Amino acid sequence: MLKTKTSKSIWIIATVVITMFLNILVSSKTLLAGENYETIDGKPVLRAILEYSKYPSNLEELEQGSDLIIKGIIQDGKENLAVTESFGRTKTKVLVTEVLKGNEDLLNQVIIYREPYYEKIIKGVLGYIVDENYEPAIINNEYILFLSNYTGESQVYKDAYTLEYCELGKYLVNENIKRMRTSTDAYVDGLSNEELNIGPEKSTFYRKMYKSVIDKYILGNDVSDDEKQEIESKPEEIMRGEPEKEEGREEKTVKTIGFDEYKALNKDGRVLLPIRDIAELLECKIEWNAGTKTAVIKRNNETIEFMIGQKYFLLNGTKYNIDTEAEIYENKTYIPIRSMSEAFGIEISYNNIDKTITISY
Repeated sequence: MLKTKTSKSIWIIATVVITMFLNILVSSKTLLAGENYETIDGKPVLRAILEYSKYPSNLEELEQGSDLIIKGIIQDGKENLAVTESFGRTKTKVLVTEVLKGNEDLLNQVIIYREPYYEKIIKGVLGYIVDENYEPAIINNEYILFLSNYTGESQVYKDAYTLEYCELGKYLVNENIKRMRTSTDAYVDGLSNEELNIGPEKSTFYRKMYKSVIDKYILGNDVSDDEKQEIESKPEEIMRGEPEKEEGREEKTVKTIGFDEYKALNKDGRVLLPIRDIAELLECKIEWNAGTKTAVIKRNNETIEFMIGQKYFLLNGTKYNIDTEAEIYENKTYIPIRSMSEAFGIEISYNNIDKTITISY
């Protein structure tokens, strides 16, 4: 009799434990909740799968599908709209700082567009439902947005523009992009998804589009019809990527170094190198001010100053903010090489498989 009661008690306990585990598992799958899952503003995220009938294959197709292309600053006062049990959006205000395509009367006006995410309470927890790989636009930051006029019948979305193709319609314009003088390939490839303000997955095609957007709308490197024709008529060896030799043009110096060889540090995805190794690689002159703990790097007619522990540097006396400060490690001064290379106009790329850095100047 005692054995039967004991077995029954063990069975009940086991059933309760299994039920609790299944409830936690279901809740986690529904919300992607907990510290082991993705969050936005500390809230758990559930990413919805969204299929478009046709995605743009390049920037030209994205432009053709957009009624309005603007550069603008995100304003405070986002409005969450959970329209139905399974669908919603966020109405976001943006101050138009430049009209790149469409109604020029909108310049310096605040307009509203729909972001493909919204807040929703699921099983008692407030989280976000987000379409695909989108990441909410950051208030006070500037973006290039590809928008379409809303053609639906919902009064909720009346007078609100539609963001084209989820994350493909939004591109962050930050201070570093504005002052960038190196290649877009090196710049974009060196940024994390978080720095690009997109979600954690499927970033390859987005990065390709990002480079095209920067080239055209930030750097002004739009390819004209004549240039396209010139590209199409280039010899096959040039199209394969082999360098075209021009008479009187100096060839670039290209150096590839290993992370281990130069004892590189990796801080949150940013690579730092010892200052003396940098001087050797880039043929720079360096100075060290022990009193102010400042590393001074001089190359050609430009001077960069990095202050230990400060998230900025001075380029010819002008201050530029950075996300990784210089530091002293094992009695050596380490400098974030990405920030320095951009300031000097030096191209840099990483190979995370071979753990190498390629520098060209």
